[in-house]
Parts: sequence; structure tokens; C-alpha cells
Amino acid sequence: MRLSAAPVDGAANLALVKLLTKALGVPAGTVRIAAGARQRNKSVLVEDVSPTALMGQLRTLLESTSSG
Repeated sequence: MRLSAAPVDGAANLALVKLLTKALGVPAGTVRIAAGARQRNKSVLVEDVSPTALMGQLRTLLESTSSG
């Protein structure tokens, strides 16, 4: 995923969390960077969402990006 926010003072991390929150349709505060906050590759944690619901939303997102 590429972001336009610069990796300064956590701006890119905040942009990533906001983007994922909106794209996954989850409440604010449920997405956080679990590891790699200062690196290009990151691990993201989505809390309080069932794995089944999260996988369904990810499938929908992937299908919409691959068909468009």
C-alpha cells in the first residue's frame, strides 16, 4: 500500500490507520500498528472485529480492486 503522507512524526502511520479504518468499515480506535511503526513493513492489529467479518471485508476490498 502506498500513502502520500510523509513518514515524519508518525503522519504516514496515522494515515495508514485512518485508511484501514475507513476501508474495513470498523470503528475508530480498533486499528493500530502492532509492529514496525518505524519501518516500511508493518503488522496491523484490528481489535473487536471477528476474524470472519474481517476476512469477508478484505475479500470484498480485494475483489473490488482487482476488477476495477
